[in-house]
Amino acid sequence: MKNILWIIAFLLTLSCTEVVEDTDGEQYTILLSTSQISVAVNWYWADIDAFAVAENGDTLSDVSFNWESSDTSAVVVYNGSVSAVSPGVANITAEYEGFISEPCIVTVPTRDSIYAITESDSVKIYHDCSLRNCGLNIAMDVQINGNVITITETNEYGDQALCDCFFDFSVSINELLPGNYTAEIYAIDRPTQPENVDYYGSVEFTIEGNSNQTEPTVGSEFQSECYDLGE
Repeated sequence: MKNILWIIAFLLTLSCTEVVEDTDGEQYTILLSTSQISVAVNWYWADIDAFAVAENGDTLSDVSFNWESSDTSAVVVYNGSVSAVSPGVANITAEYEGFISEPCIVTVPTRDSIYAITESDSVKIYHDCSLRNCGLNIAMDVQINGNVITITETNEYGDQALCDCFFDFSVSINELLPGNYTAEIYAIDRPTQPENVDYYGSVEFTIEGNSNQTEPTVGSEFQSECYDLGE
């Protein structure tokens, strides 16, 4: 065993701990390398490291931990590597000789989450957690035909980057007449191939506020920075 007190001090700033004492009075602290992460379905495995620390500050070497997920329908874990199964939240813990870590909370977000928030005669339509090419630069094409709103996220860049990441998008529409609406989300990610249109889903919403306007207007558009759920 090698004394690495400075590493332990660093890890304690990252992780919560739980100490369990055995019948012989010997005790260990089980640390995890992180206390909270997000992982997307069908994206990648995220690794969590565990450390067993003795009372004198030494870290045990060659330790095999028993890993557990509180909800295997959302997250599974094998030797510290976690993978998303379906949207939800699970607590991941590591156990050694009856000593159990505090959990790492793993969140599995809903991919391509589409929803709408209304206010008076306006609506903001969101498309969150969409896995796309890193070089994406979106312009929103909004078409309103009666009570059906078609939103096409058109990539203005001609070249594709050699990576993928996640984006959030939104667009606001103002001065809608009262009624029930359906917004449909499409995307054209390759400007050189405008015939290749992807359908992402739809959302229904109701405008209840009174409006004297007959021509809706498109307001602000938003595209987030490229982000990685594992960070």
